[in-house]
Parts: sequence; C-alpha cells; structure tokens
Amino acid sequence: MTTLARPDPRVFLDYHPVQGLFMPNGCMACSGSLLNWFAAQLGAAADDRPGATRHQKLDHWATQIPAGSDGVRNLPYFLGEKTPIHDPLARGTFTGLGLHHTPGHLWRALLEGIAFGVRHHVEVFDEIGMPASRVLTSDGGSASAVWLQVIADVLDRPVQPLSGHPGSCLGAAWMAALGTSLSDDAQGAQSFVSLARPVEPPHARHGPARGRPDIRAPPFRHRQPAGSPRVIRLPDRIRRTNLRRRFQSPR
Repeated sequence: MTTLARPDPRVFLDYHPVQGLFMPNGCMACSGSLLNWFAAQLGAAADDRPGATRHQKLDHWATQIPAGSDGVRNLPYFLGEKTPIHDPLARGTFTGLGLHHTPGHLWRALLEGIAFGVRHHVEVFDEIGMPASRVLTSDGGSASAVWLQVIADVLDRPVQPLSGHPGSCLGAAWMAALGTSLSDDAQGAQSFVSLARPVEPPHARHGPARGRPDIRAPPFRHRQPAGSPRVIRLPDRIRRTNLRRRFQSPR
C-alpha cells in the first residue's frame, strides 16, 4: 500500500479500498496452474509413494536436487505472461536438458522459474521506488515447504507463511463487511490468521555461501543487454500469421 500513485507500464496500480491509498501489484499468468498441469500430464512416475499426492511426491524428488536443478532452466510463460512483460505470445521453455535429468529436475526447475518470476516483480517495484518490505504467503502453494524455501533462496529474504489463511475468499469477505458497514476496520481480517514459522534464505541458515550454487543469479535475464526486451519476440509478420491461423477453421 502507498499514498503515492506511481504508474509504471510494467505493473498494475489499483485503488485501495481505503480512500487515499493505492495498491501497486502484479500478476503472473500461471504458477500453481503450471504445477498442476505438470503433475497431471508428466507426474505419473511419482506415483511410487502411497498416501501422498503427486505434488508432494514431486516435492520429495525436488529436495534431492541441488539449487539450480543441475543446469535445467525454466521460463514459466506457458500461458503467455502478464506483468511485468505483458506478452500473450511468450511461451514456456525448458533448457539445459540432458539424459541424466529426471522428472524431479523438471519439477524443481518449475519451482525455481516461478520464483524468478516473483523476483522479477520485486526488482521492478524496487526500480520504481516501491520496495517490498515483507514477503507473505497463503493458501495453495504455501503448503509446499520446498517451494517456499526456493522462493526464500531466490529472493534472498525471509518468506512468512500465514497460518489458517483460507485464501483470497477471506479478503473478499472482509471487503463485503466493509462495504456493508459491518466493520470499519480495514485491517480487521488480520485477526482471522496468524503467522507461521518464517522460511529463511540460505545465509540465515548456513552463513555466507561457500561453494554452493548461487540460485539468486537469474537464469536468462542477466545474459540480455541492458534495455533489451525480456522475452525474445517473433517478427510481427510471423506473429500475425500464427495468430490468424489460430482462428482459421481446419480444412
């Protein structure tokens, strides 16, 4: 939240329900849905652990893979991307694959790729003078201790899970309470949740890194010249042709 409206084309800027406040924010096109897709389509090999979901089994495999996924890199743009690149034609990729890699490597690469998407947003907000002071997680993927640790490692800051948080429905319900004058406390929803144990980044757990892979190094963006596009874009003629074909009836 901020009292200063600082529009930036890379992210969203919404009005806050409290008059005089603004809510800068961003939204990735897919993250949890990407993991669900992978688990459904390619996660059958993880059905060797009775009593656990595929996500939990894949998480177990990911814990055995070092940071950096042994060279496998993922761009999580499987539905294009919203903020901060705004490119509906961006596409997801896996690179660096070899015959020694396993589904566990791909799963961890997905977790890391999404975490770097979060970091991309954090860096943009830093650039426009709205640094993130805390990292909170709730619902959905916050149940994955592996994923939270990856995010803490990539952001190099603590990640604070919320305990007992039912998800976005809590915020919606509280907005309804404010709108119908059942409450006038804009912060009142906090009383329904509590703070769980924070997930610490590597330096807080082990001290300075000594010979460990630095997962904080961006896998692709650091190779691009300053000021260049975040995503490789096809020539306009090819983009228009491909888009037209999507709407043409098959012959």
